[in-house]
Amino acid sequence: MNEGQLQALLDAHDSLVVRCVGGDLSFTDFARLYADFPLRYALDGHEDGPVSRQLLAKYAARVRFHLDVIGALSNVCSDEDFANPAYARAGRFPPSTAVERLRALIAKQGMGSTQLQRDV
Repeated sequence: MNEGQLQALLDAHDSLVVRCVGGDLSFTDFARLYADFPLRYALDGHEDGPVSRQLLAKYAARVRFHLDVIGALSNVCSDEDFANPAYARAGRFPPSTAVERLRALIAKQGMGSTQLQRDV
């Protein structure tokens, strides 16, 4: 993967987060389209895959954001499942909480929800 391709992937997935937080994309659609994005492309550096370590280092802040997205959503469940008290006791949370966590990640980056992409 070259730098332009990585930038395009990051831009597209930044946009998914922004659209979900902004209400332009349902959480269900967001989750389907996002689909563990940084892990699918080994952006965590766990393998010598299509993205070089040098390129990952250059885009470390943007990649870190997406790894944080995955972490923030790790215990999300459906509203129907969350209605079962056992899910809440197990630390699971509904999509509305997931969206709030995404909103908090955007705020932590010091960005408005309308513009997440950052210059490298």
